[in-house]
This record gives sequence, C-alpha cells and structure tokens, in this order.
Amino acid sequence: MRGILFFDYDGTLVDEFAGVMKPTRRTLSAISQAKENGYLVVLATGRTIAYLKSMPPVPFDGYITTNGAYGTIGDRELFNETIPSERVYRVMDYCGEHDIDCLLETQNVSYYQKEAMSEQFWERLLQFEFDPDGFRYLDRDSVPRLGVNKMFAMAEEQGQLQALRQEFERELEVIPLPWGCFADITDINMSKGVGVRKFYETLGVPVENTYAFGDGHNDYTMLESVGHGVAMGNHQPSLEQVAEYITGTVEEDGVEQAMKHYGIIR
Repeated sequence: MRGILFFDYDGTLVDEFAGVMKPTRRTLSAISQAKENGYLVVLATGRTIAYLKSMPPVPFDGYITTNGAYGTIGDRELFNETIPSERVYRVMDYCGEHDIDCLLETQNVSYYQKEAMSEQFWERLLQFEFDPDGFRYLDRDSVPRLGVNKMFAMAEEQGQLQALRQEFERELEVIPLPWGCFADITDINMSKGVGVRKFYETLGVPVENTYAFGDGHNDYTMLESVGHGVAMGNHQPSLEQVAEYITGTVEEDGVEQAMKHYGIIR
C-alpha cells in the first residue's frame, strides 16, 4: 500500500448546488487509477451507513461515517464511538423545549422523538433513498442500548441552532450544514480528523502518505490531520488555514487535478 486517500462526499465528489448529482467520469477514473497504483480509497462523511445506499457506486475500500465516529475497511469494523446517553437525553430535552426537530442516528437506523416531525424535515430526508424501517419512533427508555453515533437537528431559524451550540459548547460539536437550518451534532471528542487518524494509525500507514479532500466546515480537522490536505474550489474559507493545496471545483474535476498535482496518477 502506497497511502490512503480520504474523500468527503457532498461538495467534493458531488455538488448538488451545481447540479452534479453523481461523481463525474473523470473523477471516477482518477479514483480507479489511484487504487490501481496502490492507494486505499476511503469515504469520510457525515452520513450514516444507511444513507450511503442512495449514493452512486464508487469503489471505496473503507468508510468513516457520522463525522468520524464509525470506521470500517472491508468487513472489518475499526472503531465505533458513541455519544454518552446522558448527553443524548439532555439534547433531546433541550430540542423538545425549544421546538427543534431532532434525529438520533445509529449506523442503520435513525430514531425520531416527535410523533409529528415538520414537513420540511421529511422533505429533506426524502431526497435520500432509504428503507422505511430505517426511521423509527423513539422509545426513550431504549437510548442507552442504541449506541448513538450522531444526532441531526433542524430548526426554523439559525438562531435556534446557535443557541443550541452555546448550550452544549463544552460537550458537543454542533456543525451547521449548507442547506437550510440543519446541523449535525457529535460528541466534542469526535470529528473527521479523529476518525481518519484512527484509521491510518490502525493500519500502520505513515501520516506523510495520507491525503484528504474536502470543502466544508466539518472537513477542517480531516485536512488538518493528514499529511496532505486538499480543499475543493468551492470551499469554506476556513479550510485555507489547513489546506496544503487548493484544487478545482467538482465541475472542474478538482479531484483529478489534485491527484495529478501530487503524482498519485498521471
């Protein structure tokens, strides 16, 4: 193995805002060439395993999901970090008191606590192809047995999410998402950066042989934690603090450009 390539998905391999709903032919070709040249290709995403079913097929060797909380390579589970139940309960109570919709996410099932979730909430979720059994009404007493990797929140106004972030800033990361008033909620000790570091250290790969491609706020720690961080053309400005190289956009086949820049492919 020559190294590992870690890829964010939304905004890196696809860009729904630009109408690129699946990886381009040149992006897929670059990934295939990298694998042929001896690199492992790993998806690092905020999504759960269940949400990956809606994605176009990409030949990934491994997955880091729920913003670094869960990692697999082939059929081998590398790590599975969960949010302490006591914190989950307090977030649930806060969201209920402040009219915020909230999902509890495990790798295969997401649980909702309100019998009547908002129409906007379901409209967003219906953009993904998912098994109806993948969403279940929450039995509150079952929380300690679930193993919650991440939570997902939706509010009417950004101010509600800002207040949520301030309430739990010492315990949780509340990460804003680029569409609507949505946010991912993870344990403060979890991040994509922690996940990719666990991944390459478990496999014994030197940090100088690791690369990460991303565009958003939740990719900051990932780019910071590898040997070579690549920010996509339409990236959040904060990534310029940690990116070694800024490549083109998804439409411009930025993944291929970066791989050629580093000599991963020709």
